[in-house]
Order: sequence, then C-alpha cells, then structure tokens
Amino acid sequence: MSARGTTRRSLASPPAIRLTGVTVRAAGRILLHELDLSIAQGEKVVLWGPSGSGKSTLLKTIVGGMPSWEGEVWVGGERLAPRTVAAIRRRLAYIPQEPFAGAGTVEEALLFPFQFKARRQQRPPRERLEAELETLGMPAAFLAAPCASLSGGERQRLAIARALLLDADIVLADEITSALDPANRERVLAALMDRPHTVLAVAHDPAWRRRADRTVRLENGKLHGETIRA
Repeated sequence: MSARGTTRRSLASPPAIRLTGVTVRAAGRILLHELDLSIAQGEKVVLWGPSGSGKSTLLKTIVGGMPSWEGEVWVGGERLAPRTVAAIRRRLAYIPQEPFAGAGTVEEALLFPFQFKARRQQRPPRERLEAELETLGMPAAFLAAPCASLSGGERQRLAIARALLLDADIVLADEITSALDPANRERVLAALMDRPHTVLAVAHDPAWRRRADRTVRLENGKLHGETIRA
C-alpha cells in the first residue's frame, strides 16, 4: 500500500494525526520546533533521526504526555486539550521503548487496560489473548508466566500484544523491536503494518522503513523532509 493510495482513500476523512506549528520546550531547551505533520488514516509512517532529536518527545506530545506545548495537535479531527485528552487517549495505543509489564502474570498484564471503566466492555476473551501472543511468537502457555521471568524481548512483545488487544485507531510505537531478533522483528512488523490502523513508529531499523508508506526524518527538533515509498 502506498501513502498516495492511503491519502486518496482518506480524502473525505480528517487526518488521523495533524500537527500544526508544534513547539515543545523543556528546561530551557527547544525539543520540537514549529513542526507541521499530517498522517492519513491507515497510513504507516516511520519517524527516524539521530538520538536526542525529539522523536520520543513527538510521540509523547501526541498522547498529551508533555506538560505544555505551542501550536495545535489534532487526533482524528479532535484537537488535543485538557478536556479532550482522555477521549483522544482511548483512540491511541502507545508502546514505549521500555514498557512496564507489572508484577503479576502475563495474562494479568494483558488485561490491565481493561480493568478501567472506559474499556471494561472491550475486555477480550482468553482465546484472543492466546491468538495475539501466538502471532508474536509466544505460545499460549506464556499467559501463566510471571512477568518478572520474561526477557527484555518477551516483555516488549507482551507490550505489543497488549496494544493490539486495544483495537485502537492509531498505534504509536517507540523503537519497539530494538531488543528482538530478526524472526520476532518480522512477526511484529507483520502484526502492526498489515492491519488497517494508523501507525506512527520511531525506528532506526531499515526493515521498518521498507514496510512504511512514508518515512520522516527529525533532527534537532525539526523535520527535514520526507520520503514516500513508491
């Protein structure tokens, strides 16, 4: 699927994500500088650039995780603001680079988001938990395993499975395959990039760029052009 094709299908709908003149400052530094970015619904975009360029800050800004910013952030046609942040977060699945698994079992960790009122009605059956784990190369027996016993790569895949269970419109992913071997990386890429949701992923791995509709480079808090895959 090309970005052009995605855009044509989404002309009648607002962008999944739109940033207009977004600037973020912290501790006297400008982390993001007047960013303009629009991502169509269903588009798969990879954000790359050197360490410290603001990539993780950009994802945190979209989920309302930064204390302040200038400009406008829109998610699915709704502007991010204190009164809308809860509703916007329900449309998002955010997977950080170092996810928190918890102290219980894998099953408890997968079901953690569904204990809250906003998602109780979405609680998936055990069969769905098993299916998502198996998609990511983890057998159903992992459900009973304590999270403390998991390796770094297994914890990462657990976080990805939990995000997929949310059936969110938009997935934000921050270097989520850095601890995975090539086979498991490919499983993750297939699970994320072959589904209809929108993806904005921070990744240095060329495998991500090959699967993306579009890549965007961020350096020193500024966007430096973009590449659309033919």
